[in-house]
Amino acid sequence: MVLPVSFQFSQSSLQDFDTCPRRFKLRYLDRLRWPAVEAEPIQEAERLARLLAMTPVRLPAGAKVLYHAGAVLASNYVVTLAAIAARLAEQAGLQAALAAAIYRPLLAGAVANLAGASPAEALTGPIRRGDLDTVAAHLAALGPEERRLYAVLGLETPGEVDDVLARAAGGRASDKTLAADEIVVLASENASKDTVIRE
Repeated sequence: MVLPVSFQFSQSSLQDFDTCPRRFKLRYLDRLRWPAVEAEPIQEAERLARLLAMTPVRLPAGAKVLYHAGAVLASNYVVTLAAIAARLAEQAGLQAALAAAIYRPLLAGAVANLAGASPAEALTGPIRRGDLDTVAAHLAALGPEERRLYAVLGLETPGEVDDVLARAAGGRASDKTLAADEIVVLASENASKDTVIRE
């Protein structure tokens, strides 16, 4: 493989080491994007990565930002979702400490499922089951901001689940292309319906 003249190697472990003593120096004194430091030559860097039991990945020029955005979604925003789930548990009546801990086994289970399966195969829960009553109850119980987030994430859920949210919100089975805002409006209009979560 011939690399373009403008090619540069960038190392990043995708792990944030917030206690690294060099982090401040690299980021603020040397003005480098830590830990993604540019380096050459590529073959030596890949050899070193393999020696450290890492998997070297080559990205096209300009793709590192998208790669890193994916890392933020896979790491930082999982923590954000856990915080939102804890807030909902508190609103449901749990004490703060219990609310913060109660969903950790679910998070661990989701990560374990992903270790051996594709995202669509790893998915569990009411959207995967097509449980319209439970999804409708969730949409009705959530506040406007959480309802929109639930709809946005539901629409991004992998697998054959694209019409579950629309139908649960009161739409038709053919409403597979409804946007999150449309689902929120439908759900708000139908929030007064008496729905029961299946045990």
